[in-house]
Amino acid sequence: MPMKNTNDEYPPEPFDYSQDTNSLCNKLDLEDICGFYRLDQIIEFIPMSKSSWWAGVSSGKFPEGHKIGKNITVWLKTDILILL
Repeated sequence: MPMKNTNDEYPPEPFDYSQDTNSLCNKLDLEDICGFYRLDQIIEFIPMSKSSWWAGVSSGKFPEGHKIGKNITVWLKTDILILL
């Protein structure tokens, strides 16, 4: 089980790997946490405009994307799930 951060500081305390993680791993669907989101997918569950998202990326409020093409930027699913 992840250790609880009692003082709500960032970054959170590291994961305690000495605990049995089998039950946790069985609950996770790797397709839900591995992969990428494009901006259109992100704004489906984070209600904001594209320009607001890009302003947040520029200010450091949101994670940097990864360019995979001239006009294609993606974000790691894990980065977006942490943001939520």
